Amino acid sequence: DSSHTASTSSHCVTYSSNVSVQDMGINAEYGGLWRAKYLYESAHHPETGERQNLIGRMSFQVPGGMVITGILLAFYKSPVEVFLGQWLNQSFNALVNFTNRSGDKPLPNSVILSAYLTATSLATATSIG
Repeated sequence: DSSHTASTSSHCVTYSSNVSVQDMGINAEYGGLWRAKYLYESAHHPETGERQNLIGRMSFQVPGGMVITGILLAFYKSPVEVFLGQWLNQSFNALVNFTNRSGDKPLPNSVILSAYLTATSLATATSIG
């Protein structure tokens, strides 16, 4: 279970001085603490330490973008298909940007919502022409 592995990695990295790698369930033959460190860093925001949404992680950018590109190429014959495809694309981009935002200052929800609505509105309006 990836959720358990990421959680275990988080505890292992955070408390590495007090807990052995084997006690945390990380197999030492795969690099032990280093593997836990890589798993932790791939799942948690570097500044805030909060767990990142799986779809919003940079490691999901290519597979997610490929699926959306396939959708955009397959469904283009009506304005509704173009609109929905562009909305999906821009929503995915907004999620990736939100997940990987700078964490030094929290943003109010009104600013996040305004940015999302502006980006999706402009992208869909441009695509329809």
